[in-house]
Amino acid sequence: MGAVGGVHAKLALIGDYLAQHRKPLQGKRIFIALPREGLDGRSLALSESGTLSRLQSEAERIGATLETVFLDSLDDLEKPLGPFQLPERITPRRAILGLVSALTLAAVAGAAHLAAGAPVTLAFTPSVAAESGADGVEPRRALYDSARDKIVPQPLCFDAQREPLVVGGETLVFKVRAHDDWPWIALWRPAHLFVVSVSRAADPIVLDAARFKSVHGADVTGGDGFAVAIPIDPIEDEIRLFVVATRDPQMDATRLQNELREALKGLSGAAVFTTTTSFLADRLGNILDYEFKVTNDAKACPA
Repeated sequence: MGAVGGVHAKLALIGDYLAQHRKPLQGKRIFIALPREGLDGRSLALSESGTLSRLQSEAERIGATLETVFLDSLDDLEKPLGPFQLPERITPRRAILGLVSALTLAAVAGAAHLAAGAPVTLAFTPSVAAESGADGVEPRRALYDSARDKIVPQPLCFDAQREPLVVGGETLVFKVRAHDDWPWIALWRPAHLFVVSVSRAADPIVLDAARFKSVHGADVTGGDGFAVAIPIDPIEDEIRLFVVATRDPQMDATRLQNELREALKGLSGAAVFTTTTSFLADRLGNILDYEFKVTNDAKACPA
């Protein structure tokens, strides 16, 4: 910012302005911004002191406050006036665009929330036993034939209360079909499936369904389903198996197992099963379960 000439005449015009606008200026704070030096290099505070004194008196007479600021640059105005900001103008077009953006964000957030809770239909499908002529789709006991490297299905077996029995050392086989109820939802939020085993005598175990063989090459996270073969330890126990599905991308087998073990801490007996069922239903929503007993009495289940 350089020196300015004609300052005396400009100050005179300011005096006229004060005189002509007494009423609207009453009670106002008025700033006069002047360069620190004139064209001749003299200080304007000295050279125009008389005129500035008269302007000060006129301002006081009309009830206004007059402040004179001598500047080296326009940046010096920031201290008395504050930072310079342009007010934002909201035009109809900008208002519409803002509204559309807000609605779009809200729609995306709402869609993401709905997608996270999109249901997955889980169902047992005919296992190898059923394919060999037996009826039903529930899990089946089977024996591993090492000579043929093949799992051989066994007849269904029940105790006196018609609860399914599996002999310790056998294998439990089943197939699960997982179907997305919403078309194309798997492209955005694919379902992730887990197999959960809970018993009265052992800690819960959670296995990622991706570990198991898919059926007909289908993806276990939304295709026709997957096949499971679980070796059964020769320990007499009561076991409940769950197949669960979630669309939470942060959920994994380790996290789910740790959270479930924490929920079951200190529980025993039937409370283990009821608490697990409630926990999985609340936490994941999509569950399928099957309960059976393990016996070491081979005569209880004919081959």
